[in-house]
Amino acid sequence: MKFCTRLNLKSEKGNALLMALAVIFILTSFGTVSLMTSVANVKMSGKYKSWSKDYSILDTNAETKVNQINSILEEAESNAQKYMDGQYYLSETGPIGDLEIPFLAQSYINGQWRTWVEPYLADMDSEEYKNYQPIFVDNILTRLYYYYASKLLNNNADANGYDVLTQIDGSDIELTDYQSNLFSSSTQILNEGNLAVKLQTNTIKDKVIAVRLIVNYPTYEPVKQTKVVVFKGNPIWTNAITAAGSIGFINGSSTIKGDLFSADKEESLYLNDNHVKASGIYSDGAQVSIYGNVYSKGNLHTIRSNSKMNIYKYPTENFSIDLKSNVFAKNIYPGLFFEDDLEKYPISTKYTYVEPYPVDSSDDTLYFINQDIIGGNIYCNSLSVDRTVDDKKVDNAEIYAHGNVSTWNDIKMNNSIPGSLFDGKDSKITVAKNFIGINAEGHNGDPNASSTVINNTALSGNTITLNGKMIVPGTAWAEYAGVKKNGWERFWWPGSKSNPINPWLSYQYYQTGESITAKNADIYSAYLSPVEHPVPSYNYSYEPYTIEAEPDSYVEANINSYYLMRGDNTSGSDTDSLIPKKSQLTDFINSKKLSGGKVVSNIFSGGNVTGYALGEALLHRSKASTVTVHGEPISNLPDDLQPHQIIDNADYHMYYFDIQSTLSKIFLSKVQNLGTLKKMPVSFEGFIDPSEGYRENLGRDYEDYVDKSAVKDINGNLLHSNPAEMTNAFVYLELPSSGETNILNISDSFSGIIYCEGNLKITGSGNFNGAIIAEGNITVVNDASISYDEEVIQNVLEKDNDAYCFFSKLSSFENQTNKSKGFIDKSAIFNSDGSLRSWVKTDPTGMQKNFIYFKNNNSTLHSGNYQGIIYCEGNLNIENGVTLNGAIICEGNVTVEGGSTITYDEKVIKNVLKDANVRRFFAPGEMGSDIISNYTTTASDGAVRLTNVKRFQIVEWKEEQQ
Repeated sequence: MKFCTRLNLKSEKGNALLMALAVIFILTSFGTVSLMTSVANVKMSGKYKSWSKDYSILDTNAETKVNQINSILEEAESNAQKYMDGQYYLSETGPIGDLEIPFLAQSYINGQWRTWVEPYLADMDSEEYKNYQPIFVDNILTRLYYYYASKLLNNNADANGYDVLTQIDGSDIELTDYQSNLFSSSTQILNEGNLAVKLQTNTIKDKVIAVRLIVNYPTYEPVKQTKVVVFKGNPIWTNAITAAGSIGFINGSSTIKGDLFSADKEESLYLNDNHVKASGIYSDGAQVSIYGNVYSKGNLHTIRSNSKMNIYKYPTENFSIDLKSNVFAKNIYPGLFFEDDLEKYPISTKYTYVEPYPVDSSDDTLYFINQDIIGGNIYCNSLSVDRTVDDKKVDNAEIYAHGNVSTWNDIKMNNSIPGSLFDGKDSKITVAKNFIGINAEGHNGDPNASSTVINNTALSGNTITLNGKMIVPGTAWAEYAGVKKNGWERFWWPGSKSNPINPWLSYQYYQTGESITAKNADIYSAYLSPVEHPVPSYNYSYEPYTIEAEPDSYVEANINSYYLMRGDNTSGSDTDSLIPKKSQLTDFINSKKLSGGKVVSNIFSGGNVTGYALGEALLHRSKASTVTVHGEPISNLPDDLQPHQIIDNADYHMYYFDIQSTLSKIFLSKVQNLGTLKKMPVSFEGFIDPSEGYRENLGRDYEDYVDKSAVKDINGNLLHSNPAEMTNAFVYLELPSSGETNILNISDSFSGIIYCEGNLKITGSGNFNGAIIAEGNITVVNDASISYDEEVIQNVLEKDNDAYCFFSKLSSFENQTNKSKGFIDKSAIFNSDGSLRSWVKTDPTGMQKNFIYFKNNNSTLHSGNYQGIIYCEGNLNIENGVTLNGAIICEGNVTVEGGSTITYDEKVIKNVLKDANVRRFFAPGEMGSDIISNYTTTASDGAVRLTNVKRFQIVEWKEEQQ
């Protein structure tokens, strides 16, 4: 069957247009949307760019503030290290200035030191010290860091725009409470996060960055480092005590381990023994044990009953002199302890002048130049037991020298009351080894300055013992007020009043024939007795001497006199020769002994007498009750009256005079100049105003500044008196006979130092460079110009020994114009305004291996334990109960009260000299070979810091829209 479908067909005309329009519409819509999106993106991009620029600026601002905080924390860290490096924890009084901390904080730190470290200092190799010391330092360094950080952050908070946040155990606390808790038993206070900073940047278009950071402790790595310090030694710190003045020991018992040096600047080398002073090195009622050498320009003496001084060799255990040896190591003989190029030693085929090195302690050879490297040697003006300074007798005093003794003057027993019959009793002087007197008779100065051995109180049980060999080149002199010499018409007295400048010029002296003797009528009567055996070729006579002062009315018959023998060579070549006196003395004493009598000097020898004596030596041999006269053979005496031989007397006589000049220089080097070729610097600083160039109205105060005995010879003649055309010279002007005013005409260019006794009138139109000093007024007329010139002054003092001695009371350790010629440099410790530099410590409390500087005229070292080097500008009093290891250096006098122990300690000194500032202070006196000091240091002293550990940690960094 067939189906059919019916379709209704319509026209399709226009459909393509509609579809095209639809497509166009859709595309247009997409284009519009895309365009709108692009426009929106462009707008959004501009806004984002502006936003990023603002926050970039804010980020930079925040980083700047953080860097400022880091700088503050860096300063805090530095302050903490400086505190620890300066060892301020040793004292109850803390530092000042930037390092200052509260008093309670200082007390806490010092208490921690005393509790955990100080008890173990005696043995720093102990486990306790090794454990506790690093813990202590790390703990205190941490607390100090947080304290300085909180303090500095708070001080800079307002200026830098931040807030300081403090808390403990999560609770906010005030800054003051936080700081006080840092120095308490609290350990929580050290937790990180307790100290924080919150800061906010400046606002830019309502935008801001907020930052919060916590302060961290910059951890130190516990790794040891070895540091090496190379320096040269300085003789000024090579003694237990070095004093420009005197060293005195008062009461009690004191021990010195190391050498003593006293320049005794207040006294002349030619001391007036008529007046006992607390000067040189002395014991005033003290029992003193000295284990070392003694160097004193003044006397080594006792000045009160029951005083005792024992001078031993160096300690055999726990004692070193390596540094001191290094100072003088460039010598041929390094143990001499002085520069040995003072002068070439004489050459002798039979004799060795210098003690060999190393020293053989069993060698009893008499050497003129001794090694000091084993200690126990003495160099002094006189070795004496004296009466008291207020002229009272002294009983039971003792000096025992276990080494060699060299004296400029005498060994003497002098413990009686002047002008009385009351002598001190039971005192002793003992020299275990050899004795050398430096000066022969006739040496410039006081005639009593020749070296002798005298017991002035022999009849009261006082003894002197010389166990070794000896050189005694001087003779004893007897002191009288007036004399009538042969050929004189009347008696003559030197003056109606005492001479304060040259005391010996107030007296007449009679030279005896004795070098070793005693004050004893049985001895002195020899010169009053008739001559039994005259020496051929000599004429004998007697001259009257008197002890009475010059009478107002001269009647010779009323003058009590002693007629004393003299002998003049008939050839006229000798005047009052010693030879007849030695003969008469020997004849008198030996004749007395042969008749059953005895003569006492109480000066004992150890056996045979070896050496040289100018006069006779009256010695008890092997504890005999009477003396034996020792000396050269005397031609006119029979055999039974001859003196006993001094072994090798002629040889040692020759050796002595060959080396005498060198011997004097060596002695002065040791007792005046610390064993060096330098002179102790003399400075006019504080004495003369440089702006004026002169000092007037000195008056009687001159005794505090000058030594007038230095400018006159033995007869009182002035040595420096001509100012004409003076160039770098020293001139002394006496009072003119016409009045009290000297006239100085400066017509040209003069230079030097002028000292005037009275008033001084300066005329002329020339120039004067240097210094002028007057006891009266100074008047300058016309156009004369005076300019203070330190260089000229130093030139004069260096080349003119008389001028140097004249002004030696102004000596110290620093040369103001040429630091290389002194021993120290004070510019290392003083600022230009005269204040002390911040590194210098002035409080010795608890000092451990420190350098302490005392600036006061009179300072006191109180009872306690100390380690380090103490330098004192003025006088220093060391109280009872002081124990010090290191060295003491003093520009004035040092007094040590009983119960104190001072030990020269090279380990301590090396530790002090690790400080470059201290080395600079001592640099001018450097000499000898290099000293190398190696030491280890750990993190606990701030030496090694971890570089990757920051001082803070950022815990919040937020960008905010306000």
